[in-house]
Amino acid sequence: MSRQKNPRSGKDRPSASNEQLKAAHDQLQASEQQLRAANQQLDAGNQQLRAANEQLAAEEAELRQAHDFLGRLIDYANAPIIVWDPKFRVTRFNGAFKRMTGYTADEVVGQELNILFPKASRNESLENIKHTLRGEYWESVEIPVLCKDGDIRVALWNSANVYAEDDTTLLATIAQGQDITERKRAQDELQVAHDQLQASEQQLRAANQQLDASNQQLGAANDQLRADEQEIKAANQQLRANEQQLKAANQQLRADVIERKKGEKKIKASLREKEVLLKEVHHRVKNNMQVISSILNLQSKHIEDEQALKMFKNGQSRIRSMAMVHEKLYESADLAGIDFAEYVQSTTSYLFSLHGVSGVVRLDIDIKDIFLDVSTAIPCGLIINELVSNSLKYAFGDGREGEILIKLYSDKAGKLTLVVEDDGIGFSKDVDFRKTESLGMQLVIMLVEQLGGAIELDRSKGTAFKITFERAGNSL
Repeated sequence: MSRQKNPRSGKDRPSASNEQLKAAHDQLQASEQQLRAANQQLDAGNQQLRAANEQLAAEEAELRQAHDFLGRLIDYANAPIIVWDPKFRVTRFNGAFKRMTGYTADEVVGQELNILFPKASRNESLENIKHTLRGEYWESVEIPVLCKDGDIRVALWNSANVYAEDDTTLLATIAQGQDITERKRAQDELQVAHDQLQASEQQLRAANQQLDASNQQLGAANDQLRADEQEIKAANQQLRANEQQLKAANQQLRADVIERKKGEKKIKASLREKEVLLKEVHHRVKNNMQVISSILNLQSKHIEDEQALKMFKNGQSRIRSMAMVHEKLYESADLAGIDFAEYVQSTTSYLFSLHGVSGVVRLDIDIKDIFLDVSTAIPCGLIINELVSNSLKYAFGDGREGEILIKLYSDKAGKLTLVVEDDGIGFSKDVDFRKTESLGMQLVIMLVEQLGGAIELDRSKGTAFKITFERAGNSL
């Protein structure tokens, strides 16, 4: 190091460079101390960061564990569970939901909820789901679900919303359901069975009404016989005996019906047994009416009076007409009504055979697709029986050939029109058919009133009766 002399003292002094170096050295040491302090702070910050990372990793592990546990709870739950986001997109569903609908996760997750709803109820279902956005919770909401195979399952759903930590932001909605499809179907089947049972009860009541009508008609016949007792006194004794037998038969029929009514309460669970019972009622009514007809036939063999014999034959024909209705109902697969064309064919064939005019008088039946219940079929059958019998008796005398037309049709409003006409000698213009003393015509007028209908007579071409009446509730 160079030294300089002091001009006053003449001694040497250190140069300015030494002082600068010392100052730089001091400054360097201060910087090193600051660096060591900064390194210490950095190490402490790294330790805190490592501790924070370890805590975060632990919390993430716990969160994953809780998430996995919750996922397993959802996946292994027996009830169908589905989760959707605020935009109504499916984010998750469990195995029970898959088993109920047949969908896989690839087919549904990420899709909008509306693919899971049938078209008919889709808008209503979406409206119910929108209510959950406003914080509404389902406790028991019935929503149909459209399955992959097109089947529709009905489930009762309850729901809950999942919110963020601010308790305001909606993250998702989770819904749990209970499949009640089979229960709904069972309820529908029970309702159908109940409706069918009520229909059967109405038919039984109609059968009872027809039995009462039969009793009234027999009473009218007895009154007519009593009025002529001077001429047919011997026949009246036989009729009284027959009347007792008829009353006993009617009492037996009422007892049978009462017994069946008691049995109804025990067999409501089986509609098939009820149908079998109803068929048996018609069968027994038909059999009992045939017994009555046979009794009248046997008694008629002991009657010599021609007028009384005709009355017996007419009564027998009327009873057979009513019995045939019950026979057709017994043979029919549908107890609600009978094929009236088939019934008319059967009953008129018997009348033609009874009067011995087959091959001489032609029969034309124009009835298509008309089915009548018992309360309508019996009055119509008796009307046809009386009018056809009247034509066969009086319209074609002395072996005269001709034709009888029977027509029954319905208009658009459901009103029925019955036409019975013949091209015989015609109904006398001097006779008012509404006021005649003929029991047959009186019966026709009474039956038309029973149907709530109207009757007209056209004498322009032979004889044509036209009867109009409203269709009964069970008639087709």
